[in-house]
Amino acid sequence: MSSTAFRSSTSLRRLLEYLTERTLHGEAHDLKEYRIGVEGLGKHESYDPRVDPSVRVQVGRLRSRLTEYYQDEGSHDAIVISIPKGGFSVVFDERTVEPAAGVPVVIDQPPARMTTRLKLIVFTALLLIGTIVFFVSRAKSTPGRDQATAFQELWEPYLSSDRPTLISLGVPMWVRFESRGQDGAVLPGDLRDGKLNQWPAEADSVDGKRLDGWRKLLKPDVLEPRYHYVAVGEAMGAASLSKALGRYINPTLVRSNLLSWDNVNGANVIFVGAPKFTPHFRNAPFIQNFRIGDFQVHNLRPQPGEIAAYPDEPKPTDRRGAALVGRYRNPSGGWLTLIGSANSMCTWAAVDYVTRPDYVAKLSNALRRSFGKIPDSFEMVVEAKFDQSSAVEIHHVALRELR
Repeated sequence: MSSTAFRSSTSLRRLLEYLTERTLHGEAHDLKEYRIGVEGLGKHESYDPRVDPSVRVQVGRLRSRLTEYYQDEGSHDAIVISIPKGGFSVVFDERTVEPAAGVPVVIDQPPARMTTRLKLIVFTALLLIGTIVFFVSRAKSTPGRDQATAFQELWEPYLSSDRPTLISLGVPMWVRFESRGQDGAVLPGDLRDGKLNQWPAEADSVDGKRLDGWRKLLKPDVLEPRYHYVAVGEAMGAASLSKALGRYINPTLVRSNLLSWDNVNGANVIFVGAPKFTPHFRNAPFIQNFRIGDFQVHNLRPQPGEIAAYPDEPKPTDRRGAALVGRYRNPSGGWLTLIGSANSMCTWAAVDYVTRPDYVAKLSNALRRSFGKIPDSFEMVVEAKFDQSSAVEIHHVALRELR
């Protein structure tokens, strides 16, 4: 509990203590998500594990932290504590060190003394070998190590937080309609209206009138919302983001249409996709300098040298696009990040720009040159060029620190 690995995380210490005590009391088989959430993490009795994945997230982080502890501070501990995947019970194993095969074990023999000359020869040899290994490994591994460090610095607010991290996959609303043919068979269909992104609450609203236009055109027996489809760029971007962050934390993928404000206020959230697919950004609790439009990212407050919209082509094209990356402080605590574009493939490119080691290293240097540090909260416009729907060039065209 007092180790460096656990000292900075109250929630993980509390969770480890709770799971250990329950296991030692013979209650390992009764450890379920709901009970752990309410008793171990202090959640309200209305906590629903099917909606809130924070228990699984925290247990996953606890497993990683235990592994980290036993690889460093606890490397000589006689007892190893672990939580096997697939359950929540704690396991205690005695650590034993077996001699390597074919190596003789000498017992109760005093060590032979080295002469001063032999000590000097051994020391010189070790020093020479160590120097060679140091410079060779440094020459080979410094770029990778620098890139890994840049990633950790860029995502530090998420990696160091006790809050669970949710990756919200932007899911557009489709309209399901059903009609009956002359033989009485049901004829279903789905349509996507880019101007209709939420089911209208009132018939005389703009969305209500647009939906009524489809009702008059199709004359369906059934008309209802559907959230069964997702764009390729959003899906691939969410997968890339999960993989990159998964090396350090245990993010959970959720669908934007099922994400409540209670979930958002209790976690760090990364929204992947255009704001029109993300209801929470329609009423964002912060001021943005850029807005994702139908074809471009609009600069609401241009600074000297900046243009009014990115890219500088008002008509959509499959060869070039722009995306917005913004990290904002959530007034309830934690962080909200948006990575999105009107161009699905550009959303994926923007994810690459903040996760791929080579791009992240360049971005880290650019942020430090512009602001003297990597800001906790910032906005950035990313442009990408495509060939056969694959990004062949990605770079940022605007940076803004948020205070």
